[in-house]
Amino acid sequence: MSVRPIQNHDFAKLVELGQMMHAEGEYRFLPFEEARCVAILERCLAQPDSWCGLVAEAAGEVVGMLIGFRSPYLFCSETSASDVVLYVEPAHRGSFSAVRLIRRFVEWARQKGAREVCLSTSLNVDSQRTSAFIRRLGFTQVGGVFKRRLDVP
Repeated sequence: MSVRPIQNHDFAKLVELGQMMHAEGEYRFLPFEEARCVAILERCLAQPDSWCGLVAEAAGEVVGMLIGFRSPYLFCSETSASDVVLYVEPAHRGSFSAVRLIRRFVEWARQKGAREVCLSTSLNVDSQRTSAFIRRLGFTQVGGVFKRRLDVP
């Protein structure tokens, strides 16, 4: 199992993983827009100081991804790094894929001068297990996410 930065030739597989994630998780009530996903992947390649795109490979096949970004805090020019997506195919969960993706993201954030890394579990797939896993990697849980869906005409 290895982790590396995304490349153009990964886009189709990453969109496929995105579709799997979308179907499995909290956001399945919303439409899936492939073009939007590709635009974010392109941003990772075009803006490597602000955006990070990583893939986990097992036996030469992409089985997971982590997309994140670095941005300034609202009250100072220091930066933090946050994930947008961390997803590993169900068949590869429990392997070291997610561990290595997170460690590589933390290293990217450190190299870019971020002061902290923020990970979220908003997909709502086995959230308690995922939260416990993230805590075991040295993260502290701070606050929570509260949602309320709105009816749209």
